[in-house]
Amino acid sequence: MQLRRMRRLAWLGLCIFAAGMLVWEALPRMAPKLANAVPPPSRIIATLWHLKMAKDRLNEPSDLTPMNISEIMALPTFLLYPMFAQLREISILEQRGVIVTGFIARVRLMRDGDYKIQITSAPVNGCLRYNSPEQLVTELTPGVQARKPRYTLANLEALCGTDTPVRIWGWLFYDATHLGERYRGTPWEVHPITRIEVCCWREIS
Repeated sequence: MQLRRMRRLAWLGLCIFAAGMLVWEALPRMAPKLANAVPPPSRIIATLWHLKMAKDRLNEPSDLTPMNISEIMALPTFLLYPMFAQLREISILEQRGVIVTGFIARVRLMRDGDYKIQITSAPVNGCLRYNSPEQLVTELTPGVQARKPRYTLANLEALCGTDTPVRIWGWLFYDATHLGERYRGTPWEVHPITRIEVCCWREIS
């Protein structure tokens, strides 16, 4: 009798869970605003998987498009957990390799091992210790660092706050986790960086 009751409760729980999943998946059609606030699990998983795959790229872009910082800042923004159609649009933009020229304003070693190199259109007065909306985030991942042993933190810090322009090659990347941050101009980054050159123009050494 007890076993039968437990089976019924388990079946009821499974039915409630399945019904909840169906409602959650239907939210984008039923109530878009609510769906944005409480995204379905499938969108959360798809977004997190997409972020990981884009960050871990090691191949160099076969075609590169010169873009300035303001052009990258002007790229469209999307939801924190984009709809699947928006995720496809992001993926298309992220297939673009870019070359962007600027001045290093801030350099940091992040917990995941990335070197976060923030650049501006004009030189700044010394290496900064704060973020600001005019800084474009670019990141050098550990995988690329292993291939580019001359791209050391010390070499990058030596360029920070100087009037020496740098030219950064890499992949466009939409980091939705930074959407709406007050001290950030855009969630778009160049990430991962695949090459860094200093004026006029030679690879960093």
